[in-house]
Amino acid sequence: MRLPLLLATAIFAGCYAPDAADCRLACAVDTDCVSGQTCNSDHLCAGPGVASCSDRTVGDAGTPGLEIDVMISGGGSVTVSAGSDCASGTCTYHVAPNTTVTVTAVDHGSNVFNAWSSAPCMGQGRTCQFTATTPVTKVSVTFDHDS
Repeated sequence: MRLPLLLATAIFAGCYAPDAADCRLACAVDTDCVSGQTCNSDHLCAGPGVASCSDRTVGDAGTPGLEIDVMISGGGSVTVSAGSDCASGTCTYHVAPNTTVTVTAVDHGSNVFNAWSSAPCMGQGRTCQFTATTPVTKVSVTFDHDS
């Protein structure tokens, strides 16, 4: 009976925050962050003393890095500099802030590259390069069946 009371006290006192890992939640203002965190210069919520998340690297405690989602429509694949190749569907990668990421559309058989259909690659050729600066970057590519 004492455990639920202690847990409730901890929650209301602000010392229990399961989603409060530094540099994981995007924000515009301090009120977007959980209690005890502020919106820092990178527009990510962090605790006192973390002025910027840009010096964090993938693998730092509580910091997964920035997310890159690669989405494929059609029968091709994408070579991704941030990790293994994406063969179909959606693949997610994590990189440190300000990492240069290169994605290359790869034809498979009669399935040929058509276009990148989302920023930051829209309008670029088969190979696209961008710098990861936002919490989530979505990169979509379409392959057409060439008969």
